[in-house]
Amino acid sequence: MSDEIPLRYSWTFWYSNKKQRNRDNFDASMQKMCTVSTVKEFWNVYSFLQRPSELPICDLMLFRDGIRPVWEDDKNKSGGRWSLHLKKGIQASSRAWENLLLAIIGDQFTHSEEVCGVVLKIRQSDDSLCLWNRTASDAETRTTIGKDLRKVLRLDSGVLIKYKFHEQTEQPEDEITLLLFQPERGGPQPEAKPVAIDNERRTTCHTSNQTQFS
Repeated sequence: MSDEIPLRYSWTFWYSNKKQRNRDNFDASMQKMCTVSTVKEFWNVYSFLQRPSELPICDLMLFRDGIRPVWEDDKNKSGGRWSLHLKKGIQASSRAWENLLLAIIGDQFTHSEEVCGVVLKIRQSDDSLCLWNRTASDAETRTTIGKDLRKVLRLDSGVLIKYKFHEQTEQPEDEITLLLFQPERGGPQPEAKPVAIDNERRTTCHTSNQTQFS
């Protein structure tokens, strides 16, 4: 049966309530929800989860099984992350989250072995979506992943996404940020504005019951 097809990697869902954590207890605030290894297992879990647009301030995460969603993890510490901001109020986060999850578990990235996981940060103003990879020092690989991310989310050419090295988080932003979108020489510099994901470009998922988060 098609829904019993195994995924190339097993993936674990994580959840963190921002109101219940600080730097000292971040690890304790993270809840490991469940691990999926087949298409059927993924849909069984995903179909019962609340959509990001319905959640309070929190972090949602999906990481390859065996990798914790913190940059200090041995498989993350030499890596980095592509990130973009998402507009509130138009379900952009829900659509982007769903499309990116399906691309990750469906092995749609050229360097899928480099993908560690994805983090969706739900905030009061704009949300942010981050795709983590294993090796930040490989410029060609990280750029290819960034291009694949643009395709998965169907971003317009003028939408700016940024890359940061995990281990250089404390450095000035202009030293650790790479722009995949390059303006024409002499032209205006793009602004990192929140993105609206096209309402017609999404994978639908019909659900009747949903898991509640607190």
